Amino acid sequence: MAKTKKRGNGEGSIYKRGNKWYGLVTVGRDAEGKLVRKPASGSTKTEVAEKLREISQQYKGIDLKQASSYTVAEWVYFWLENYAKPQLEETSFNSYRYNLENHIVENFGHYKLTEITGMDIQVKYNQMFSDKEKYSSTTLKYVHNKFKLCLKQAVSNRMIAHNPCEGVLLPKARTAKKVQSMTVEEQQKLVEYCETDEYLNLFIFLVGTGMRIGEALGLTWDNVDLEERNIHIVKTMIEIHGNPSFKNCPKTDSGLRTIPMSKRVHQIVLDRRKAHRDLNHLNLVFFSSTYNFRTTANLRRLFQKTCDNAGIKQYNLHALRHTFATRMIEKDCNIKVLSAILGHKDIRTTLQTYTDALDAYKKEKMTEIDIFS
Repeated sequence: MAKTKKRGNGEGSIYKRGNKWYGLVTVGRDAEGKLVRKPASGSTKTEVAEKLREISQQYKGIDLKQASSYTVAEWVYFWLENYAKPQLEETSFNSYRYNLENHIVENFGHYKLTEITGMDIQVKYNQMFSDKEKYSSTTLKYVHNKFKLCLKQAVSNRMIAHNPCEGVLLPKARTAKKVQSMTVEEQQKLVEYCETDEYLNLFIFLVGTGMRIGEALGLTWDNVDLEERNIHIVKTMIEIHGNPSFKNCPKTDSGLRTIPMSKRVHQIVLDRRKAHRDLNHLNLVFFSSTYNFRTTANLRRLFQKTCDNAGIKQYNLHALRHTFATRMIEKDCNIKVLSAILGHKDIRTTLQTYTDALDAYKKEKMTEIDIFS
């Protein structure tokens, strides 16, 4: 009587169905003591056996009993508190927590840590990205990178064999919208409407400096040199769960920069210094009626109302920064200088963002300059 060949260690059970081979290998037990088995398939028995051996090897030393007791949500919160928090500044940690909580826990929190797959993540990312109002390619990339970092620690802790975020493809970025900037006439109307109102002159300040909204709202007097007429950008204002706070710019960040003040901008800042010296505990240049941070939501509503009252079409707040850049290009500002003032990491960002303004500038110069004369 022929003896049945005993399966090798890690080979698992293999069977054929139709023209394809399938297999299962036991890799351990979960928190409830149940066997955890992983599948494999292939065109030959040998191929499947090899895959099962690889799976068995991957799970060697994995603490499935501990890992299976965690859902993705539970692991995310554990990682945030015990791994991320000790390494991050408070504002950065709050950003990590906010994004993981509102995007990862919300969409993947119910999965078991040991059961979530790259396919699960890929399908859900595609669905998330279809929500154009909530997810830009930048937001999804940020969230994905933090989730990947979180699961990388689970791999290091031998709780899962591999990181399911590896190999996930982020959806292709949507075609970028053309930047909106005001015409010279619209800019003048805005300035005329705002210049007599010290609460609205922040909009003139933004057009005159090209600063980001958060940078202007987080600007404090210790970073303003009225004598040398310079503004030093070293921090910004961020909002987590609607709560504004300061966030320092990293020392290697291109956002860390100095912006010279024009005559009009200098006068705005000087007038505010004379009128509001030492009035707010945060030392802010631009503050609310309660001497606290002004929020972007309130500022957005105020700007929409201001556009109507000034008799110009509706623009978003970021158009003020774009208007600054467009005027600078029109006035022959060197593109490297402009890129540095805007705080772009790469001059290519400036070139790509302001393509239309640069094209118009080139056309104007070509009609002005005759190299044959």
